[in-house]
Amino acid sequence: MPLFSSWAKKRKEFELRNLTDPRHAKADICFEVSSEGELEQVLPLVEHFILQKKIVELVFSSESVENKIKALAKKYSKNLFIYRLPLLTFSPFHNLNWVKADILVLCRYDFYPHLILLGLKKKKFVLLSGSLKGKRNPSKVPYEFFDLIVCASDREKKAFEKLLGPSFPLMTLDLRIMRILSRLENSEDVLKKISAYLEKLATIPRSSRIILGSAYPQEMKIFENKKLVEDLESGKIHLCIAPHKLDQVSVTNILNLIPKNLQPVSVSSFSPVTLMLVPGILCELYANFGHAFVGGGHLKSIHSVLEPYLGGAKVYCGPKTHRSTEFDFVMGHSNITVVTNPKDFYDYLGEGKNAPPNQKGFKDDLEKLISFLEMGIN
Repeated sequence: MPLFSSWAKKRKEFELRNLTDPRHAKADICFEVSSEGELEQVLPLVEHFILQKKIVELVFSSESVENKIKALAKKYSKNLFIYRLPLLTFSPFHNLNWVKADILVLCRYDFYPHLILLGLKKKKFVLLSGSLKGKRNPSKVPYEFFDLIVCASDREKKAFEKLLGPSFPLMTLDLRIMRILSRLENSEDVLKKISAYLEKLATIPRSSRIILGSAYPQEMKIFENKKLVEDLESGKIHLCIAPHKLDQVSVTNILNLIPKNLQPVSVSSFSPVTLMLVPGILCELYANFGHAFVGGGHLKSIHSVLEPYLGGAKVYCGPKTHRSTEFDFVMGHSNITVVTNPKDFYDYLGEGKNAPPNQKGFKDDLEKLISFLEMGIN
């Protein structure tokens, strides 16, 4: 009970901050997100409708994303209005009109009863990044209540067709794609801080450039491969390690697993192995490498494989892929090499080839989704 009471008190304080935020009498479209991952997915749509001078509502359920959303509300103060999802402060007698828009778009989950009931009253009720991943015997509820489900991958679309029938409105689009493509198109400013490193990197053939992104100590087993170590020592290849965690303990744990003769020095000196400790640039950095080994797949789950794929790198990862809809999406368009033992990673290098991302196709699918949503806006 004490733990629940503590959570309830904090949650109520979080929700009551709605009373001090500005609201709008009418809105065109509302997006509901749980936390930061879902926010990243809906941002391309949020910003599209704001640029179209529409009034957008953004409902969020996690305090972890509050600062980012408040910053967005400040940036788009005339068109974006935010609201914390009412759980403890919700009352059917007082909250019947807490979402003003006639279009409600949910992202991934947060299937709270009052959200579903609210969606049923709207002109359009849409689910983004729909997935049945991990559900053995899924129920049609609440999925059958949506007017459109945008599936996270073709594999998920087939799962929904099996559950809801082939005539149910479905499409496949991972909205993170447009966010990543936008970041890649505007990567120059982000990467300015490592421009000296990139200039030296450009002197090496792209096929000889390898990056370990979101790396953990478990991936350092790659150094048990004699051929990899020899090629690094001879300068035949270059390896960049971008740790997932940048705190001193985590970085030291990785450094201790790198052979002494290959210990990274400063970025500007460009050693055979570089440890990249600049935060917030990994997505843009991937585009400068021919091969990307994405971390996390030898722990709970792989990190983003969309970022290196859209950056044009050949992608490798560990076997823990079952939670990643990004893995399914990329595999539906190209190929990812799954490496069971990090020691064997270098032996797979160059096997197979990624199909290049079809950027036009992704953008066409986004336009179809936008057109569907716009039809519900007066």
